[in-house]
Amino acid sequence: MAGIDEQVLEHIAGHLQAVDSVEMLAAFTQRMVGQLLRRDEDVALRDKTLARMRAFFDSPLAQSLTEEVRGFAVEAISIVIELRRQRGAIQLSSDEIDGIYASLEEDNMAPVRGQATEPTRIILVSPPAPEIHPDFEALLAAALRYRVGLAVTFFQRWNPRVFRRVPTPFLLSTAFGANLDRVIDQKIAPAMLQSRTVRHIGTLYRWAEIDSAKFWQVAAEGNHMAAINKAWELAWDEFRPTRVKQKTAEGEKTVLRAGPALRALREMLSSDKYALPEIRSREIDLFASFLEPDATRDSLEHAWTRLRQLYEQELDRRFYQDKARTGALRDSLLECFMPFSARTAEFLSLLCYRNFPYLTMAFLLTFSTNHGSNEAARRKNIPFLMWFLDLPGAAESLEVDDRWIAEKTARDENRLREEAEQEEQQRLAEMNAVVWGGGPGR
Repeated sequence: MAGIDEQVLEHIAGHLQAVDSVEMLAAFTQRMVGQLLRRDEDVALRDKTLARMRAFFDSPLAQSLTEEVRGFAVEAISIVIELRRQRGAIQLSSDEIDGIYASLEEDNMAPVRGQATEPTRIILVSPPAPEIHPDFEALLAAALRYRVGLAVTFFQRWNPRVFRRVPTPFLLSTAFGANLDRVIDQKIAPAMLQSRTVRHIGTLYRWAEIDSAKFWQVAAEGNHMAAINKAWELAWDEFRPTRVKQKTAEGEKTVLRAGPALRALREMLSSDKYALPEIRSREIDLFASFLEPDATRDSLEHAWTRLRQLYEQELDRRFYQDKARTGALRDSLLECFMPFSARTAEFLSLLCYRNFPYLTMAFLLTFSTNHGSNEAARRKNIPFLMWFLDLPGAAESLEVDDRWIAEKTARDENRLREEAEQEEQQRLAEMNAVVWGGGPGR
């Protein structure tokens, strides 16, 4: 539940940062309060909150669009969402999400759940923006965040009309992206600057005139990528578990043990906003791969577009679409394991589950069987997908997903039946209004 609220808050806050006048900020903030407190039991709190907001925006403090005024709006929405949680309010319903979604699109006629012309209207997270810094040390950290962000933000897209009981996998969470940026700033970039080769690169150019995106073009043209990649890999290697000798009743044996650096990394990346396996070498390999991912953003977008189209044509088809054959989406997901690494394809599968309403936990479970004849083989071939299938709530979701689809299908069938009956009644009424026959002599 908290995950849905936080995602909604995050997207609302993004819009609050984008408006360009106090009047627009005030109107949008008050509209969001109205949407979040639209239930009958919220009337008193809604009226009181709106009154205080109007008083603030009418005050001398809000005559210009300062960061403090924007901060007030974000804080007000945050408090409303937190009050909902403290009062034990159930998670945002589909109607509430649709009301917020329509307001975010500034479209009062935005389609509602189950009637959209596009069943997967997905919110994208923008890649990081280039930054300018006065010195090489700060620019290096910004350039690393930029490069990693190009890969990570692709997986953070989400469909606000999809509700899952399973915690959000870490790579699909913007909160994880923010924590990973913190690791880069505080741990990785400082470790890389211990390299004399990297420090020498810092003396070769006027870095204050180069942004964090242009940095990589300069590095490539100057043949510095090998040195940067080596320093990056070494920085991550510092977190790996170490081999130590341990005495047991059977004798001495070698075991892997987490050192202080790894324990600190686990603490920095842990969060109740997403699910994260215990960080070991496998996870460190994944984090380190973000600097030189196996797939470009364009190739991922191309694969995603195909997956989305096949989903809509096979599992959530509209009348104007071609119908895909049964199993087309599964086969397309399997094909993703060929051009991309297994890790990338695993998270593409999880991204589909997070965004496609009619793709169920049962689909993922069946899909996993294509990657090994037994559980041990599957855990070796698709470790992150198997980890996800073991998360709290996954077993319950097997039943919940199918039940939701059955209920949703029944609602849609009833709606279509009612619409057909209304159209028939209207047709009969129009026919009764026609005068048949003629006058004398005809």
